[in-house]
This record gives sequence, C-alpha cells and structure tokens, in this order.
Amino acid sequence: MRNNAFIACITTLVAGIFGFFLRWLQTINGFEENGLAIPGAATAIVFAAYSVLAVLVFALVVRFALRKNELSPKAAEALHVPNVLHVAAMWAVAALMAIACLVLMFGSDYARFPTMQRMMAALGIFSALCLPFMLNRKAEGDDKGVGAIASLLPILFGCLWLVTAYRVESENPVLWSYVIEILAIIGVTMSFYYLAAFFYGRSKPGRCLVMLQTTVYLCLCTLMDEHSGAEKLLFGAVAAALLVFQFVLMCNLREKERK
Repeated sequence: MRNNAFIACITTLVAGIFGFFLRWLQTINGFEENGLAIPGAATAIVFAAYSVLAVLVFALVVRFALRKNELSPKAAEALHVPNVLHVAAMWAVAALMAIACLVLMFGSDYARFPTMQRMMAALGIFSALCLPFMLNRKAEGDDKGVGAIASLLPILFGCLWLVTAYRVESENPVLWSYVIEILAIIGVTMSFYYLAAFFYGRSKPGRCLVMLQTTVYLCLCTLMDEHSGAEKLLFGAVAAALLVFQFVLMCNLREKERK
C-alpha cells in the first residue's frame, strides 16, 4: 500500500501548490488598494472553484483507495509504523512546530491579545511533543496507552488556536483576507479529532483521510496570507505533521476480507 500512500500524498501536495499559486494571484488582483476585496473578482471565483474541486478530488482518491481496502479501527494497527524513519520525521516536524510556538510566545508582547497568544503557544509546544507518541512502533499495542492521552492535547490546541485567531480577526470586515486561515485551523482541529477517534473506538477512516488532505491543502494556501514568519512556520509544520499521519494511515490499508 506504500505506492498508494505516496500517490495520495503527492496529490495533496500538488493540489496545495496550485492552491498557493491561485491564492497568490487573488492577493494581487482580488483586492483594492485600500485592502477591500473586489466584488466578483475573477481570481477569487477561480480560487474558490479550484478549492471545491480539490476537495472533490481528495474524496475520490480516498473512495478509490477504500473500495477494495480497509483500515483497521484500532489505533495500534492504523497508526503502526514499520520503522523509525516515520517517527524521526514526526519528531523533526514536531520540533519545527515547537520552535514556531516558542517564537510566538516570546513575541506575544506585540500581539493584540498577548495572554491568549501565550496560552495558545504554550499548549502548542506540548501538543507538538505529543505528536510522535500517537504513532505506534509495535505490531500490536493497547489503544488506551500513552497515545490515547497524547491525542487529546492537539485537539485542545486547535480549539484555542481557533478562538485566538478569530478574536484577532473578528473586527476585520474583509472576509476573504482571513477566511482561509480560519478554515485551515478548523481543519486542523477536526483532523486531530478524527485521529484521536482511533484511540477511542470511534474511528471514521474515510472522513479522517479526506480531512487530513483538505487541511494540508488549506494550510498550504494560507501561507500566502499576511502572517508572521512564526505563524507561517506553524502552519507549515502542522501541514507536514498531518501529511505524515496521512502517509502512515494509507500505508496500513489492507485488502478487505472476502466473505
């Protein structure tokens, strides 16, 4: 299944690169000099249409992959990694995420809501350290172990990140300037929710895989928005982490048993 996993991840990355390019065109031609969005701008329509098409493609890829294959509902099997390379990659991504949160924490004095940003950044650091523990290096294991506890913090981080981002942008009248960011953070929260569901007997493999792909796409698109370097690093690190989870999940697909 490794070939299918590789193809699916490449599809996600290519879609995200094109989405990033279209978002860039929108930022150039879709806004007036005063920052207001141009009503009915062609670049905005094309970007929105492409985003919908990308999600449909993700759904088709997942449906094709699950047509003859299935994913174990157990986290110990669904998130099993055959070697330490996947864990090493996740640790590297977690380090980038923690660094981004550290920069946000130390730079919170210049934020609109410094206390909320400090809390969000602190929770982000602990969440980053939890990500590698959600992967399982043993062929078998107990779903109610460390991974089950570790899977909860990223969800809380996503919720606090969403509240912080929305509070910062709540007075911004230009919806197009921050809607991709908000959707990306919602996707991050939902992605970690679906990943945590494997540990608690509520897994939905199809929805999880589509959400992972969609969130990676949105995170890549929002890199074109006006964010600080630390925020862009955070979005990029989270996208990379979710891409690793997607690869691991698809590698663990197995052929459906014939009845």
